[in-house]
Amino acid sequence: MVINHLHSYSIQNKKKIIINIGLFILLCLVIATITTLYVSSERYLYFWDFANYPNQTSDLASAFRTSIGQGFETFFVSLSTDYNKIPCLPLVPFVLIFGNSRLVYILSSALVYNVPFALVMGALATKIIPGQSRAVFWSTAFLTVLIPTTLLPTLRGYPDIGAAFIIGLALLVYLKDVKLKQWWQPPLLGFLLALALLFRRHFAYSARAFLGAMILWGLLIFLSEVRNNARIALRNLTRYGILIGLVSISSLVTLMVLAPEFTKQILTTNFRSLYASYEQDSFAVFQYLGLVYGWLIWFLAILGISAGIVTRILIRPAIYLIVIFGILSIIQWILLSKQMGVHYTTHFSFVIVLGISSLIWTIWLTIRKKLRSFVLGSLIIIVIMNLLSQITTGLEGILNNPVRPLFGGNHPPLVRKDYGTMVQLIEYLRNISQDKQAVYVASSSIILNNSLVIEGERQLYGRENGILNVLMTSDIDSRDFYPIQQLLEADYIIIANPFQHHLPPQEQDVMRVIVDAFTDNSELAQDFERLPEQFVLENNVIVSISRRSRLSSPETALHTLKTMQEQIQPMPGSSYYWMSYGTQPQNKIWFNGDRTVNIKATFKMEPASFLYFGPLPQLANVSGIVKSSTCSGFKQFSIRLATLNKKGDVIKSKELIYSSKDSNNFSLPIESLNAAYIRFDLVGHNKTDNISSCSVHIENLGVF
Repeated sequence: MVINHLHSYSIQNKKKIIINIGLFILLCLVIATITTLYVSSERYLYFWDFANYPNQTSDLASAFRTSIGQGFETFFVSLSTDYNKIPCLPLVPFVLIFGNSRLVYILSSALVYNVPFALVMGALATKIIPGQSRAVFWSTAFLTVLIPTTLLPTLRGYPDIGAAFIIGLALLVYLKDVKLKQWWQPPLLGFLLALALLFRRHFAYSARAFLGAMILWGLLIFLSEVRNNARIALRNLTRYGILIGLVSISSLVTLMVLAPEFTKQILTTNFRSLYASYEQDSFAVFQYLGLVYGWLIWFLAILGISAGIVTRILIRPAIYLIVIFGILSIIQWILLSKQMGVHYTTHFSFVIVLGISSLIWTIWLTIRKKLRSFVLGSLIIIVIMNLLSQITTGLEGILNNPVRPLFGGNHPPLVRKDYGTMVQLIEYLRNISQDKQAVYVASSSIILNNSLVIEGERQLYGRENGILNVLMTSDIDSRDFYPIQQLLEADYIIIANPFQHHLPPQEQDVMRVIVDAFTDNSELAQDFERLPEQFVLENNVIVSISRRSRLSSPETALHTLKTMQEQIQPMPGSSYYWMSYGTQPQNKIWFNGDRTVNIKATFKMEPASFLYFGPLPQLANVSGIVKSSTCSGFKQFSIRLATLNKKGDVIKSKELIYSSKDSNNFSLPIESLNAAYIRFDLVGHNKTDNISSCSVHIENLGVF
């Protein structure tokens, strides 16, 4: 009898395993099918964030092709950057096996991140919905896929759902025991919250909401216990507070061990100020969150949670914790972050998916069979209609106003109507800008921007066949810099009319000032000649190209700088106060990220000149490191300083003579009273022939 019972149990167990495997495979197939159909329908040149992580994954895969050691070195070096390669590492095997196509990247991202996210949502649902755990698990997992905002970031090239998966794991760990009685919970929670932040920096908001939910829940427990025994309640609260502190400490330790430079950056950088240009009005963000999911979807999610709580179907405290976490996430985003983008929806999918899943199971457990079938059938139709309304254009004719806002915002496959013209523009630029001549794209919209030209060439001709030298542009006032140096280096300027911007135009003066300069034929514009060819892109955007006809004089450079300082207020957030001031376009400047720059200069008869236009103390100290110097025909070179007034006239000067073989630090003080600028010259001395020249590399050049 016992043997038969064990045999029967074994058979049932095998059936469950087979069913679970089958459902898992089906889940993967559904996600893979939607992803493949979507990406295959696109005809687009991807740029900005749409291309960032595909490129990073490709770069990491290339490093691993060289050697495993090179691959991991590239990976660990990236941990100190804003956009590290943590999301890329699990995708590398797919790229190495199947190639660098966008479909491979998106499909592998969906399988590596969206499938686990759907599974963790299923697991969370079993924590709040009682009974029939397997049915609850799989129904919620498939529902996650049918809520398109969980998949749309991946389809656009963002790996953010991977960070949401990590937050989901943290919720599961916490719900294992909300009083944190398991010794392993605090360090594991700290590690997961830190990993989510490292994965994508904006998940610092989710980590903060998570900690906030823990604190509020602890206070609620204290208020319920204090009425019975104040001493025990206070002791429990103290213990709980210490454990939350351990969670925070373990998060900080994880960040410092894995990414110390990144941790230093997030602790010392005011990112809100840096990205202030991206911030929107709080009400506009509220509207966006409603429209991107669909107001009807929000209503169903809130209805599901409310009905589940009122009918006592849902398990407490799990549902309360999810609700508190969701509310804190939404409040933070509306009041603090105030940014909009489909990838940011990953913070709020927990409430949406679990809310609708709660509605489905509350209906199933409380309504009679015949009515239940009708209600659930209607709900499923709504969810499917919402899916189709968001990722296709098929229902746009049916779901017209005022019905349309009830369903999620439309994000169909990306298709450029002017794809052919954009291809012609890139081909034309390749033909005219030989020998790596520098191109500056004075446009910053989805129709035309510098990333679009760079990435478009790579996508059309292959990364290894790129020949365009497209300069980094200054796009955003709060984040970027005066684009003076890039304009002086540029051999070609691309102008789009009307002025192209992707934020409110008053937030992109660093770009508009260039368009205005060429529209008004300024002194700088007169150093270029407009080519006869024009290209008409979407929305009748006319693109013209101007080619440099002469080098810009120091006077023109100074006048252009003054114009930028007058028209771009306040000063751009990352201005680094240095520019080339001579007539040698080969002189280069690199910003270090503190208050210093590195320069490489080559000079012959005329000095290599640079201009500092930042704040000046009464006694300025100009310092740096002469890293290397190679002179041919010059026995010596000197570092010469001069303070200038607003007109560019010299007030005071000072000079330091160097042997051509010297390589050391220098520090030159100079009085800067009444000065507006400091000119920094490298000058050759005692030349022996007419082809004398010097190349000097200086690091950490700054004024203090």
